[in-house]
Amino acid sequence: MLHLQGIKGHQSQIQRLALLLEKGAVPQAMLFSGIDGIGKRRIAESFLTALFCTGNNPPCLACQACKQIMAGSFPDFIRIQPNERGSIPIGTEGKNEYGTIRWFTERLTRKSVSGTYAALIDGIDHATPEGQNALLKTIEEPAANTHIILITSNRSAILPTILSRCFEIKFLPLPEETLCRILMEKEPAQDEPKFLSQISGGSASLARALTNTELLDDILQLCEEISSFIRGTGEKALQLSAVQKSRNSDQLIDTAINLYRLNIRLLIHGHPPHNSIKGETHFERFLKGIYFDNVQMAAAIIKIFLALKKGRTYNLNLRNSLKGMLYALHERHVGELHLLNQTPG
Repeated sequence: MLHLQGIKGHQSQIQRLALLLEKGAVPQAMLFSGIDGIGKRRIAESFLTALFCTGNNPPCLACQACKQIMAGSFPDFIRIQPNERGSIPIGTEGKNEYGTIRWFTERLTRKSVSGTYAALIDGIDHATPEGQNALLKTIEEPAANTHIILITSNRSAILPTILSRCFEIKFLPLPEETLCRILMEKEPAQDEPKFLSQISGGSASLARALTNTELLDDILQLCEEISSFIRGTGEKALQLSAVQKSRNSDQLIDTAINLYRLNIRLLIHGHPPHNSIKGETHFERFLKGIYFDNVQMAAAIIKIFLALKKGRTYNLNLRNSLKGMLYALHERHVGELHLLNQTPG
């Protein structure tokens, strides 16, 4: 059995991994896919640790191997992840540049101490196509007793040749009820766990980040400005100052998408009247300043943010790109209203 302490959700995936471990049928190349912040890395680390564990109920976290892996000093557990620039470089041929794809593949050609290698690339989608191609031979023909797990939150950025050679396990977004429990465990006094869970898209890391009131206020301010501009009730020139303040554009984009998705859900299923909400909560602020009574308009804004999310790969200027797309949407909206208001003949 695979014992994972502190992991929320993903029971079917964990049971599947436990079965592979018990049968001694662990694939040599695996892919863990799913959105950011749902526990893929922790599960991958625990699963690979179990390969070396000598205690009962692996990973026991008490044996020598488990302790060394947790301390980052076990010689046969190899990890790389995106650097401070958010990428995993391919590296220079002939040079031993730590953290690069070429370093990773060369490291796995050496003889292991224990007889087994466990290797983890957290964020394979942050490697260029050239970097992924450089990894391909290692994925196709890994040395005996070598087990590699690739982790991605953006499956579409991975080469088909990599995908076809990996045993994939897909991880789903966490349910809102699970996120609520996680938030209440972290901050028992948190007064809006349901709303934060609703706009986290199933990501525990994003839900925790949004407990930072300053971050949440900045994102709500941005979406209020956008909704007001599209309605024609706000300033004619967009400022989008919250984009400039943001230290994490991915959090900003994902939360904005989730806010307008919540908008559509409430339109379809209905939402509580304003007078049923006590106090000036963030949810009430969302209803008053961001919410559209129009599914198509909310969907159009979601499409804009999804395009920006994709464009981040190409280092687009987020603020300028958002401005341009919103001005174009506003012009279309004004044109449609003009046509609707025209009388026939």
